[in-house]
Amino acid sequence: MLQVLDAAALRQWCTAGLEALTVARQEIDALNVYPVPDGDTGTNMFLTVESARDAMVEAMRDAPDDLRLAMRAYAKGALLGARGNSGVILSQLVGALLRRIGKAGPDDRSAAVFAEGMALATEAAYAAVGTPVEGTILTVARAASEAAAKAAQDPDDRLGDVVRAAASAAREALAHTPAVLIWMNNNPDWTRTVGNAFTYQPNDVITLPNGDILVAEGHNDGTISHRIVHFDKNGKYLSQFGKRGNGPGEFMQPHTMALDSQGRLFVGDRGNNRVQIMTTDGKFIAEWAQFSRPSGIFIDKNDMLYSADSESGNVKSVPTPLPFTWPLP
Repeated sequence: MLQVLDAAALRQWCTAGLEALTVARQEIDALNVYPVPDGDTGTNMFLTVESARDAMVEAMRDAPDDLRLAMRAYAKGALLGARGNSGVILSQLVGALLRRIGKAGPDDRSAAVFAEGMALATEAAYAAVGTPVEGTILTVARAASEAAAKAAQDPDDRLGDVVRAAASAAREALAHTPAVLIWMNNNPDWTRTVGNAFTYQPNDVITLPNGDILVAEGHNDGTISHRIVHFDKNGKYLSQFGKRGNGPGEFMQPHTMALDSQGRLFVGDRGNNRVQIMTTDGKFIAEWAQFSRPSGIFIDKNDMLYSADSESGNVKSVPTPLPFTWPLP
């Protein structure tokens, strides 16, 4: 088992990754069906990783033990050699992760650094796409980063535990993507359909303890629908709540969701500059307005809420205790 990440280990990992893509290249090419079956996703990813590996090897000729140099060269090689959308997204994922690792200090916890790098990688990948589409590599990256963040909360979990959690979540998310993409390919007008069983510009997805799924939709102020849609664990439509507006239980860009230990739903209502607290069937409890534009919220096992304010010019995460008791009188 790897005990320390050094330049030799990085080089070994990069070589193994390239070899794996060599084997899987044609299979990945065949998987691509959205928006058109162009059949070159695996090839583009292979060429991107090959460019990154070659740049790293060249940089290490004169400094074979310089880990930070190797990571910078790999990230730059991936970016400059990125082919197609898949290559660009992959270069952003790799670059953001390696930049966070490269900034780590001797006192930083490796598990936390990796989880933070995964989160930054996912953000960079979504930002690289003009119109992000779920059921793609973006969905897989987000699932992996969320699992890494959850695992890293446990102070006893080491780097290997976090990596395994991320990999497991990625495999699970990947297993669902072919069906999603085939459906999207057969329904090209789906983003213009705002029916009960369809979502329009989904922002976030969470799973309830019983396996049911909540989807928050409506990414822009001009979007037709701003609501939370409830599906069962098999994807069958159950109900919905919320509408466009600024009153209690109404939304303007419900951008992020989280559950606390008592089962309350916290919705980052970004366009209304607030977090709404609700039951999972849509009953309004309270609202908080101290977070400006909440683009992401996270609740840890101690019911501490962290809100990422990403668009007001004051980017930060603010820990706030949750004072409510449940059930309410």
